[in-house]
Amino acid sequence: MKGFWFTIFSAFFSGSMLVFGKTEITETDPLVFVFYMALFAGAFGFLLLPFSHPLPNPSASKKSIMIAFIGHTVLVYLALWVLWLGIKHTTPVVASFLANTQVLFTLLLTRLFFSEKLRPSMLLSCLLIISGSLILRYHGSEFNGSVSFLGWASLIAGAMAFAIGDCFVKSVANSVSMIRFLLLRNILLTLLYGFTMIILNKDFTVSAEAMKTIVVVAVMGMLLARLFFNLGLRHWQLSKSILTFQVQPFFTAIWSYLILHELPTMIQWIGGILIISGIVIIQRGEKE
Repeated sequence: MKGFWFTIFSAFFSGSMLVFGKTEITETDPLVFVFYMALFAGAFGFLLLPFSHPLPNPSASKKSIMIAFIGHTVLVYLALWVLWLGIKHTTPVVASFLANTQVLFTLLLTRLFFSEKLRPSMLLSCLLIISGSLILRYHGSEFNGSVSFLGWASLIAGAMAFAIGDCFVKSVANSVSMIRFLLLRNILLTLLYGFTMIILNKDFTVSAEAMKTIVVVAVMGMLLARLFFNLGLRHWQLSKSILTFQVQPFFTAIWSYLILHELPTMIQWIGGILIISGIVIIQRGEKE
């Protein structure tokens, strides 16, 4: 049950993060946004260090942990950037549904690495997830118009990068302190985003109101949501964690209504339900 509740809390904070972030991302450069997210997440991460304890019998070698850490960090660097670029060009609920295509990429990757055969249920789930994604692509705006290709493609690319990154985390979840792992990751992300901003000659200045929102988003998303999800991986299989995480769009919808006064249209729900149905079929096929 620990894995279940850790994942539920992760979905709650992640869904909340999308809505709070949407209130400011429209007027803020996504790269600047994620730079300050990583900065504040790293700063607040130090407050959790007293609760971090080394694991007694790590199963992974130091080399494996280092490879997993670097691989995960680089992928999150890309994923966060394109995720917020996508959110900038669509609604939080549509972004939440599209981001959940991560499950498809996770399962395809496990098939690729372990050379397992594709079951008929897997092919059906792929069809449902792709169909739902295309519905949201062409009917995902507030008035059932099409979502910009940039927004749609950014969210799909972010989902793919997160899927690979979570595979890296799962490989060492029982061998490292997740609090320290995330702290070091967020510090490195801050340096990477800051270096990228300097290269691209980006302005580090943001409004005081935007800064307050970024602090909230950093704590909810990069700190609490990710911490709870990684802790869930310690107690649960990756596939089960991802399936349970599918409640995230419903938390997003509630927050969207309360804060942005937005409700998903019927066709957006249809597209989202097709994606979630495909994910459920994947998981049922995994148990057979």
